[in-house]
Amino acid sequence: MIDTIAEVGPGIKGPTGYQIGNTYLEEEVQELEPIINFMIYYDRSMIYHSSVNTTNIPKTTDYIFSLMDKVVKEVGEENVVQVVTDNEASFKAVGMLLMEKRKHLFWSACAAHCIDLMLEDIASMKQIKETLDQAKVIIGFIYNSLKVVNLMKVFTKDRDLLRPRITRFATEFILLESLIRYEADLKRMCTTNE
Repeated sequence: MIDTIAEVGPGIKGPTGYQIGNTYLEEEVQELEPIINFMIYYDRSMIYHSSVNTTNIPKTTDYIFSLMDKVVKEVGEENVVQVVTDNEASFKAVGMLLMEKRKHLFWSACAAHCIDLMLEDIASMKQIKETLDQAKVIIGFIYNSLKVVNLMKVFTKDRDLLRPRITRFATEFILLESLIRYEADLKRMCTTNE
């Protein structure tokens, strides 16, 4: 890649921080979206079991059930107490089927996913959306200029603001909290003569 850049010459411009952290990150997230990961919590640790790429495969209840049922068999039915999934309708249905087939097994929705869905609903409210969009503009302005970033770090005692990510709505609210936490420092930064 570096050789290609050298061949093009000094006029080439690399991607901005915003493009890397938002546009390209979103593309990567979408590329990974059809992958179902199976993780096992054991002895206070999360262990990777397997992944299935479901690109061009409909995520039907029957298909997902066959995948999860296979994992339960591989792990050992007696070792599985609970199955946690996101809140998609097909995953909920699979959870019910697993509990029906194995009376000792318990299914629940992922709490983080539930909270994320609630925050997604809140973030879609007009006034909240406008506020979050303004916060993203402020963060984008700050992080698109190294000079402004360095100035900000002077006023925030070398602390970074949380930067937005596309994938999770909770991040947008944490971003907003970060701006509020450093509001006085950022106001002083904007009124400085530097």
